[in-house]
Amino acid sequence: MDSDQGSPDRYTNLRQMLDFVMAIALSGSDSKSVNEQNYSVHLESNLESSRESSRELSNYERFRAIAPNRPETYPIRQSLSPKHYQAIAPWMGRLILPAEDKRQTAGDVFLEVHHAPESFRHLVGEIVTLCLSSAPETKAYADAVTKDVHFSAQAKASVKAGRIHPTRLNHWRQVSPLESLAGAHPVDDVMVMLPSSVTVQSKSESVASPILYIDREPVQITGRYYGLVKFDESSLGAPEPERDLFKVIHFNSASGQFDGLEETVKAPSVPANSNDTHPATAKGLADSALNQMGWYIYGTQDDSGLFVVQALAPRALLRAEPEHTITEKEVAKHYFRKEAWHHLKDKKGTVNSVLLAPHSQPKQSPWAEGQRALVIHVYGGVGGKKAEPAAKALLYFGHFAYGTAEVVREPLSGELRFEIIYHQIYTHNHEGLIAGSLHWSRYMGDRAFGILGLRPVVDTLIKLDEFTGDYAGDSWRRSPLDRLMYELEIMAARYRIGDGTGATFVGPANNCVQDANQALYSALRYIARSILTSLNIEQWKQQYPKQASGLDELEQLTETLKHLLLPWGTARADWKTHADVLGSTLGDDFIQNVIRAIISWRTLLPRLTSDEVTEAFLNKGASAWILCTAQVGGENPNIEPVAPMSLRL
Repeated sequence: MDSDQGSPDRYTNLRQMLDFVMAIALSGSDSKSVNEQNYSVHLESNLESSRESSRELSNYERFRAIAPNRPETYPIRQSLSPKHYQAIAPWMGRLILPAEDKRQTAGDVFLEVHHAPESFRHLVGEIVTLCLSSAPETKAYADAVTKDVHFSAQAKASVKAGRIHPTRLNHWRQVSPLESLAGAHPVDDVMVMLPSSVTVQSKSESVASPILYIDREPVQITGRYYGLVKFDESSLGAPEPERDLFKVIHFNSASGQFDGLEETVKAPSVPANSNDTHPATAKGLADSALNQMGWYIYGTQDDSGLFVVQALAPRALLRAEPEHTITEKEVAKHYFRKEAWHHLKDKKGTVNSVLLAPHSQPKQSPWAEGQRALVIHVYGGVGGKKAEPAAKALLYFGHFAYGTAEVVREPLSGELRFEIIYHQIYTHNHEGLIAGSLHWSRYMGDRAFGILGLRPVVDTLIKLDEFTGDYAGDSWRRSPLDRLMYELEIMAARYRIGDGTGATFVGPANNCVQDANQALYSALRYIARSILTSLNIEQWKQQYPKQASGLDELEQLTETLKHLLLPWGTARADWKTHADVLGSTLGDDFIQNVIRAIISWRTLLPRLTSDEVTEAFLNKGASAWILCTAQVGGENPNIEPVAPMSLRL
């Protein structure tokens, strides 16, 4: 899209964007929607009204009001058969924030171990110390985001307005990224899985309790185990106490059919949010067209041994087998720009999985086991009879995030599927969604806190070897994708504590799109510079010509993205220097925020940015897998999906 391309009313796209920036700047919002375009502007009036009124009830508190949404409800020790249920990850547990007078100097937290590898199974039920390792990159990450926390007036007003802030961390000195994650909620209820590399230091005379060392941020999850089932019958006609019970049939890997174990599971009714909308329902699950392929159910056994379904995932969506493959370049472009978001009302309750492979043979999938991909995530709004306030506005922006996907061999079905983790740059909100790394089960599939049943979503999975592969020499290895995740973890940790103010708000110059793409820009610059400046580059190019060619392609991609994200060809100063600038209110500095927004105006709109970045990758020879959902799960006639705007004609 060119900045001088005209719209039907003779406004250029850039002029339109300037109008949008000013509209955002000059209009306040009292909306309680989690959607990130609700910019807080008129701070003084908001602060005054918050002082005069009592604290509003958050959606987080509404959802936690029922026992199934509280992790402490479930017994730690489970008796599920591995034939029918698999653990989400080898290491899982509940984060516990130490009391202020019991804090460790390194910013460690505690982990109540709920699942561990076989050789450490004796730790299940124990409370261990969780630490970041002393690896140079990990230490640099911790040093960059560890700050004193003192709530600003804006943060205190936001708490009164019902948003979830890390109130337990107020007035703490040198809050670490692990502490900001464990203390993000008012209580210790953050469930996580640990990254693949975990080092265990056993209890000894000098070590009071076992210590787990990790290099990367823990990933937030919902449930501990998952199964693959088909809903056979609901209990909607049963007496009230039994209406949450459902008969399911497990997948039988031997026959490849749903003719395995039959059992009863519980899918608890979900409380309505502040907009009187239920994030998920179980009505009609057995009759859904998606039920033929089955569902991954995530959850935990309760005290009676009944499996409680806390999250859902359609098997048809996550299989590494597309419904359609598009090989024509222009048709592929039309699909991700237009078709993926068109006719959403007609698509309600459905999923689509489409492979865009304009550089590949249609019958040869380039996606093999172990393949990793960049995820570009965009969600839309909630319309219909119970429309969210933001979706009633003339302009609906949506939300943007990056993430990772990996093709794994799923043990219950024996087939390849995508394992997706989102790296969310998210401001403080009413749902208690925490900025950081979130597993699909938490961010999408969670029946209370997730968005699968509530919002339309388009996830674009990008495979480009020059970006998703590794660069290596005799004694080193670098990954652009890993570096992006590293940059996003830094940004997320800063968001969790608002760089020490206790709150992160959203403005036109700094929001989910801007800050996620600052991380992308930083990652791309780092990879090229670190290889070119720290090595005998000519020798490396001769020794590894294929990698050298890939690095050249990566540099070209970096330049392309620079001109897309920064249309005037110059990097914003805060993008160059990692300046301490986060999502904020325009009250901080009206003029500077507007100027920064104009410099990177293309990244104001989530859907437009997704389109531009996707096209840049495809033009470099990438393939893209588009995963679309439109309010999937049980029936909810009171809501309809709303597409985010894109500025495209």
